[in-house]
Amino acid sequence: MSKRKKQIQGALGKVSSMYPSKERPLAVPPAGSDLKPVMGDPGIPYLATPSRRSRTR
Repeated sequence: MSKRKKQIQGALGKVSSMYPSKERPLAVPPAGSDLKPVMGDPGIPYLATPSRRSRTR
């Protein structure tokens, strides 16, 4: 990975950590079913997720 790409991902990671979002139900199961809700983060997957992943490596 290039140095510039790491710098950009680091900056995006800092910005995304300033505005954390909590995991919440993204899809509610039908009433009366034994299914559980689909939980997730409604953030932008192609912007926030890669930058968060790069910080944990």
